[in-house]
Amino acid sequence: MMRALIFLVSLLVALPSWQRADYWECALHKSAYNLIFAKAQINGVPVVSGALDGQPIKLLFDTGAPMCNLDPGVAKASIGERAQREVMIEENKFALEFRIKDLSAIKQSLGCSGVIGNNFLDRYEVYSPAAG
Repeated sequence: MMRALIFLVSLLVALPSWQRADYWECALHKSAYNLIFAKAQINGVPVVSGALDGQPIKLLFDTGAPMCNLDPGVAKASIGERAQREVMIEENKFALEFRIKDLSAIKQSLGCSGVIGNNFLDRYEVYSPAAG
């Protein structure tokens, strides 16, 4: 998990400083359908802001996570359970399956209550647009 995240973070560090600032774009691409997500970097890792069941949430964008995860306090469910939730990122709605997991470490360091993982990301090619 960390190896993939470190690779993604190293790609971010390689970007020109004007793209690394506080906000950059990463596209999730599948065929002719593109989703563009604006991301903030918090402590050097990509974080997506959105809404979960209509409530604001920050989600760690983790290409190394096997599936999406949600903190039990937000999910109102017990650790180890799975839950279906609707997530809105930018203007895109997704019905995602989350594993309920203790995320106190990333909640404290990044302010994230959830993780976007590969049960969502494996449907797309993740890339950062080249500087033009």
